[in-house]
Amino acid sequence: MENLTGKPKKQKKVKKEQLNTPQELATLLQARNIDTARFEPIGAGFYHLYEDCFNASVICIDRKKFEEGTPYLVKIILEDFTNDEYLAFRKRFEVIINPEYRNYYNLNIADELLQSQIA
Repeated sequence: MENLTGKPKKQKKVKKEQLNTPQELATLLQARNIDTARFEPIGAGFYHLYEDCFNASVICIDRKKFEEGTPYLVKIILEDFTNDEYLAFRKRFEVIINPEYRNYYNLNIADELLQSQIA
């Protein structure tokens, strides 16, 4: 396709790493040596505390509990999540803001774990 000046438009190439894939949540866990074969990430939460401080958590299916037939959704709180991580990660996710009365608690999350409790 040509623009008004008669020059062909440059086609933008989409880099594979820029695509939004489920693996991006997994990298947050893998960087902290959390077993992604057991904890399958399905969502995340980010809360801005002040200036350059964020709380982050990853909502996961605990495969071990799932196989046992017990409540299996867990929220893993990332204790060492940094502002730099947030700035790099936020480019690859979509934020959907829900009213206060409609939140992830409706998912029946069974446990909240600190990443240090998983080792």
